[in-house]
Amino acid sequence: MRPTSGDFVIASWNVEGLSDAKLIQLQRVMVSRNIKVLCLQETHVAKSEYRVTEEGFLLIQSGRQDDERESAGVGFLVAPDVRRSVIGFCQMSRHIAYVKLQVKG
Repeated sequence: MRPTSGDFVIASWNVEGLSDAKLIQLQRVMVSRNIKVLCLQETHVAKSEYRVTEEGFLLIQSGRQDDERESAGVGFLVAPDVRRSVIGFCQMSRHIAYVKLQVKG
């Protein structure tokens, strides 16, 4: 994949567990491939939260409750230059979440 500067790239990744080390790797891949929004599956995260990483990426997580399977958990990783375009997100369940972006065109 070699996107041009005008492309808005959205990708999906089954991360099979989200750790701090994997988060750093995902951010590097996003930069190298010009990915603006990365949709994450199977994060195995037991919490629902959002935060900005040290590198400026917005991490949104929709996790599982303690009695649910470990394969649960979805989220988004939003590039720093797109972060301010996020106008909302909804963490509906351990399998479903969405993010709303304001874009031109």
